[in-house]
Amino acid sequence: MKQQIADLRNNYRDGVSVAEVFESAVSVNDSYCAIESRLTNFSELVSASQQKLVTGTSRPLEGIPFSVKANIDIKGVVTTNGAKIAGKPELKHAAMVQKLCDAGAIPVFTTTMAELAVGAVTNNVNTGICVSPLDSSRHAGGSSGGAGASVAAGWVPFSLGSDTMGSVRIPAAYCGVVGYKPSATTFDRSGLTPLYQPLDTIGIMANSVADIVEIFQVCKTESTPSPPLKKFTLAIPNFVSEAEPLVLSSFMLQIAELRVHAQEINFEIIEIDLDLDLGLIRRRGLLLCEAAGWKTFAENGALSFGISEPVASLLQYGHDATESKIAQAQVVLSETRDLLDKALGAIEQNIFLVLPTTPMSYPSISATDQDLATSADFTCLANVCDLPAISLPVTSQAIQLMGASGNDAALLKVAALVEAIF
Repeated sequence: MKQQIADLRNNYRDGVSVAEVFESAVSVNDSYCAIESRLTNFSELVSASQQKLVTGTSRPLEGIPFSVKANIDIKGVVTTNGAKIAGKPELKHAAMVQKLCDAGAIPVFTTTMAELAVGAVTNNVNTGICVSPLDSSRHAGGSSGGAGASVAAGWVPFSLGSDTMGSVRIPAAYCGVVGYKPSATTFDRSGLTPLYQPLDTIGIMANSVADIVEIFQVCKTESTPSPPLKKFTLAIPNFVSEAEPLVLSSFMLQIAELRVHAQEINFEIIEIDLDLDLGLIRRRGLLLCEAAGWKTFAENGALSFGISEPVASLLQYGHDATESKIAQAQVVLSETRDLLDKALGAIEQNIFLVLPTTPMSYPSISATDQDLATSADFTCLANVCDLPAISLPVTSQAIQLMGASGNDAALLKVAALVEAIF
């Protein structure tokens, strides 16, 4: 059964001990290939949380277990990035993990991922194929597949992942959970192994928008209050027509349901033309990730030992790209940002794009690379343009909302309203 933070709080009020919760979490049977390592160094944190619960001095996330993608630092644990690279245990937590621990939350395991965070599914030669708890014949998505599966399986109420081209929102969609990618400066990213820093973010997966909001409040870097959301606009970009027919038909039914509630919630739905070549944007973004990935994982002109051949080939491609090709890729991303700024700037504030999370149906584990090629076409735009975005597990096909850069709090308010409609 899926967990929410409120469920655990109720359990603690009913007398369940923190130790019982964590013994249950750490001993789960992982049939989804979602866990990379089970942590064993949290006994002091469990005892401290139990004491605070007993004395009525609880912190905001007291005794709440969570999981962490294997490219985010945890003190005392080797950050593997899903590879077999030799490394030393980290001396401190990533900044966001530390904030969560300071608020009383406790990490219980690291989760599997696409190796070096390169991939729209978590098909890792070291840890296996991570599958969705909704349907074990289908991929859990990537690159944060284990994070999404750990939440969907009910082991933890939330997990941290990284999102550079859609790596939180895609697995959230495939696993039937909520996946939130913040604006670039919303959370401190120190302690995250970079893939391509201009696009990198640390995101959150949970079973409700309410839980995302709680974690957002604990971890955000600024405490600026958000203005009330009196009215907003949902804009359907014209490129949704590029989705597979089944995805598009499901999405249009969801839009019809939203229209039924538009007047009572005080929002409107419009269509917007965005002259974007999503495939080109995704390919150029991936090239920049591959080129930057080489720099991160290479020493003395060669990749670190322990990186699999398929991933090494991708990074080699980025390394071999000419300066001209890299510059052209950066121009494509820059022009995309300019076009979107111009298009949305002509419309009133509090406009949110609404679209399917992926243009394709959720893939089976037999899917080929060609089948998976367009996975990030509908998610990469948020990273390229620094838009906060969230995937909601609505009926048969997840939908995605994107807001203006820095407008994360408003996006989460709209997401909660949309979640309530369905």
